[in-house]
Amino acid sequence: MRDFTLCNLVFDNDGFFDSFPQIAVRATEGCATYDTQGKELEIRGSADFTTYLNALSIGKWRKYASVGNACLHLCVKGAAFDLYATRVYADYPEVFRGPKPLVHVDGQEEWHDVDVVIPTTDDAHIVSFAIESSDEQSVFKTVSEKDAGRLQSAEYHDDDVFCKI
Repeated sequence: MRDFTLCNLVFDNDGFFDSFPQIAVRATEGCATYDTQGKELEIRGSADFTTYLNALSIGKWRKYASVGNACLHLCVKGAAFDLYATRVYADYPEVFRGPKPLVHVDGQEEWHDVDVVIPTTDDAHIVSFAIESSDEQSVFKTVSEKDAGRLQSAEYHDDDVFCKI
């Protein structure tokens, strides 16, 4: 596995995305709001990160850099949630969500890291993820390079790429 950042999630809008909030994250049920004070994304319900800014163009990475799976790193606290893989194919503009969650994350009061492999084994051109939580709040924060921990809980392969998100 090569440990470098391919992309970072973008939800820090500082007012820039106010006119087009779905360019970064789409609240499919409930709400997803950004707290500028704490620099945290608060999600109640369901949110999809398969957006212009937060989806990974795995088709191009696979073609030009021989990338395997993408490894997602999140820093979270609050309510429990399920994380689903999403994908988009070149010949079909719909977002497909996996039938089962990749991982269930138990609720915790303290910040903790979650590392998940986003499988890229088929011919999808874009991959990302979606969150489903209860009506209680799950909170996500940005993690700087120096604060990001090493991979902890998932199984990785030599051609996987680590994404700190």
